[in-house]
Order: sequence, then structure tokens, then C-alpha cells
Amino acid sequence: MDAFQQAVDQARRQLIREEGQNVSVRELIRRAGFDDSRRASVARHLNPNQAWPKGHRVPPETVRALAAVLPISESDLVQAAQVAAGYQVRDEEPRDLGFKVARFLGDEEVSAEEKARLRAQLLQLIAEDLQRSSPGVSPTSPAPPSTAVEPHRRSASLPARRRLAVSARMHAREAGGRG
Repeated sequence: MDAFQQAVDQARRQLIREEGQNVSVRELIRRAGFDDSRRASVARHLNPNQAWPKGHRVPPETVRALAAVLPISESDLVQAAQVAAGYQVRDEEPRDLGFKVARFLGDEEVSAEEKARLRAQLLQLIAEDLQRSSPGVSPTSPAPPSTAVEPHRRSASLPARRRLAVSARMHAREAGGRG
């Protein structure tokens, strides 16, 4: 089984787990929009017993159509097809954590609760890091007494690190995380 076939097989197994019922290769091909006249040629690309002595070159429209119905990104499936064809594929430059978090938070398929949980965890990590770097500041200690300062001004006078730590604890509690 080459890289493309493995990627499709793993994604199909994931689809089966998500739907709770078997999704045959034939059904997968039908969902991808291929009619019976194209079914055999697409099925040939998915057959693990098919020999590809000069590399397995999967048509781009087949990759796109399958990626649209499988729980795998098109770029991952394209990369697997390139590996199966025998190309030396270099991984993209690794994305930084900020990019990954922004992508996750912008994903419409991720529930609002999961996004809130992640935000709370991130704020908690930031607060803990800030606590370690500023041992004298405690997010749970009371605000310093102030005379003649209105309550809303008192929070503005707190050091930025402390406000962030308090905010992180509040978000963590709201999301049901640690706190």
C-alpha cells in the first residue's frame, strides 16, 4: 500500500468511526461525485494490490474529490499522492504555535465550547508563566489598598501581568478548566 492509499484508507476508517457505519470504497467513490463510468478507474487508484512500478500518479481531480468527502485536508492528501508518485516531498516550513492556534480558533467545525476551553488553557499557561517570571505577584492576592481611587480605576492601576493572570483564572473557571 503506497502513501496515497494509506492516507485514503486511514481517512475512510476515521469516516466510518464518525458515522458509526461502514463506508465502502464504492460508496466513497460515489460520494466523491464519480459516476459508474469513472468508478473503475478511481477504484484502481485505491486498490492496495495494484502495482505501480513507475510510481502511483493519482489524477488531481481524484485527489480533490476524495479530499472533499474524507476527513483529511486536501493538502495532506496531495502530499500523500506526491509521495506515492515518487517525488521527494519536503514538509512545509513548520508553522509556529500562533498560526496553529489562530487556524484552530478560526475553524468553523470546532465548537464554541472547545474554543473557549482552549482560550482558557492558553490564558492559564500564560498566567503561570508570568507568575514564575514575577514571583512577587500573585494573581489571588488582594489588590493594593488605594484611597480615593474608584473601583474601575483600581483595576487599571494593577500591573499588566497581574491583570492578565486574574483574567486567565476567570476564563479558566468559566470554561470549566483549572482555577
